[in-house]
This record gives sequence, C-alpha cells and structure tokens, in this order.
Amino acid sequence: MKHDVSDLVTNLECPQCGVGLNGATNVDGSQQFPQIGDITVCSYCLSYLEFSADCFVHLSVADARNRLDSEQFGILQAIRLSSHLGIALV
Repeated sequence: MKHDVSDLVTNLECPQCGVGLNGATNVDGSQQFPQIGDITVCSYCLSYLEFSADCFVHLSVADARNRLDSEQFGILQAIRLSSHLGIALV
C-alpha cells in the first residue's frame, strides 16, 4: 500500500508555536517517510523539530547543527532564511 508522506504527520503540533502540522517534504525531493530522529523545520515559526514516535520535539539551533552534516544543516538554514524573508527557493 502506497502512502503519502503527509499521512505520517497528521494531527501533530509544533511544540514551539502550537500550529498543527500535516505534511513533510524531504529536502532531497524523495517521497521517503520521515523516520524517528529525522529533523525538520516548522513552516510557521521556523523552529527546528525532531520527529519522535508520536509528536515533534523542539531542537535548538546548536542541537540541529550538531546532529546534521554540514550540507543538510545548510539546506535547512536556507529554508529558514528564505521563509523568513519571503523568498522562494528554486
């Protein structure tokens, strides 16, 4: 059975801003499901979040930097900055 990535994150809230999040996009464009321990960015408050078994856990910038390789961290930083400035990444 094929699932959409958004099936996995239904009814989750950002622990930082409280907004309900119902989707996830992999930075490499694949349709891989998020795994426990994967890191994402809240599209509303731009906080770093980690997927856990049934919720998101807020991460500090330092924690995210320590857990990701430099390329992954750079991609997430670019997403955060472009969202903050209202710039679309292509």
